[in-house]
Amino acid sequence: NWTALGHITPASCEGYLTVIGADRSGSTVNSHRAALAAFMDFCVGMQWCASNPFGAVQPVPSSPLKRTALTVDEARRLCALPERGNVWRFLILSGLRRGEAEGLRIDMDRGDHLAIPAALAKARRDEIVPVGPSLRACITSLPIAVPTPTTLRNDLRGLGIPCDGVRRVEARLDSASDTRAAAASSAGDVVERAEAQ
Repeated sequence: NWTALGHITPASCEGYLTVIGADRSGSTVNSHRAALAAFMDFCVGMQWCASNPFGAVQPVPSSPLKRTALTVDEARRLCALPERGNVWRFLILSGLRRGEAEGLRIDMDRGDHLAIPAALAKARRDEIVPVGPSLRACITSLPIAVPTPTTLRNDLRGLGIPCDGVRRVEARLDSASDTRAAAASSAGDVVERAEAQ
C-alpha cells in the first residue's frame, strides 16, 4: 500500500512486481517496472524524493512466448464440438482476442462488419471486422459468450489434443492461417489452398 512516495522502498517494489507477476509474463512485469522506474526518475528530478527505489530492482527473467497453432485436423475437431464448436470457429475465423469477441457490437452503418470498441481493442482504437459468409454463420447472437481458457484446455484434452502452456484462448487460435481455413472449411466454405500449404 503506497500512499506516499516515501513508502516506496526497493523491498516493496520487488513485492509489487512479484504480485503482478503471478499471472503476467516476465516481459509484462518488466514493462511495469520500467514505467514505474521512469516515473520515480521524474520524481527524483522534481526533488520529490531522494532516490529511485526501482533502480535497485532487477528485471525479472523473461523468455519468448512459445505459440503453438492447431493443425487443420485439430481445428476441425475443435469446431465440430456440439456445445462450443461454433464459438471456437468464430474465434478462429475472426482472429479476435477473448475480450474483443465478448464486446462486439454490430456496426449498422457498415452492413457486413462487426465493430470492436476502442476500450476492448489491443491497439486502443475502434476496429472493424469484416464479416464473410463463414463468420456470419457463426454469429447467432451478440454478445458472444466466450469460454474460459480452462474450458479451452478441457475441450482440447477431451479431444486428445496437447494443450500444455495454454494460458489464453487466443494463444492457440490466432497464430496460423491454415487453422482459420480449416474452420472456414468446417463452416461450409471450400478452402482448398489451405490444404496445400
